[in-house]
Amino acid sequence: MYYALIFDKISNFINQLSDSSKAIESAKKLLADTTLHSKLLELKYYEFLPITISKLEASGLSVSDQLQLFNNVKEKLNGNVLKKFQKCVEKNLDLLEFTSANKSFNHKSKITYAPLTSVDVERSFSTYKHILRDNRVSFTPDNLDKYNIIHFNSFL
Repeated sequence: MYYALIFDKISNFINQLSDSSKAIESAKKLLADTTLHSKLLELKYYEFLPITISKLEASGLSVSDQLQLFNNVKEKLNGNVLKKFQKCVEKNLDLLEFTSANKSFNHKSKITYAPLTSVDVERSFSTYKHILRDNRVSFTPDNLDKYNIIHFNSFL
């Protein structure tokens, strides 16, 4: 996306070079082909994807918020990209559990903040690695429980 925005500047710079090395000649040949610029512009259409991924990486999103982001992406895709997206989704049976309308209220209340991505899980591994360092050998199980409660509820 970045290169699509500055394509003209790159093209002007490369074309002003007088060096006749193979790399420069190759770059000039690529830049002369108009399909490169059009393909870069096509990629710009998908700039919503990294933004959505960053939003999904945030902690504390409810399942409904995560599914809304997921559905927004699905609505914006089309053609072969949508088909590929749907094939990936079909392989994820757990996603069907979250979207199923047959679930009871009790079940839905238990999964309100269940993560649909592994980011929160990875983040918790990093946190536990920090908590359970080698120099913390004197932690009693009771103190570790208290420390975890304080640490993981610090956002309150």
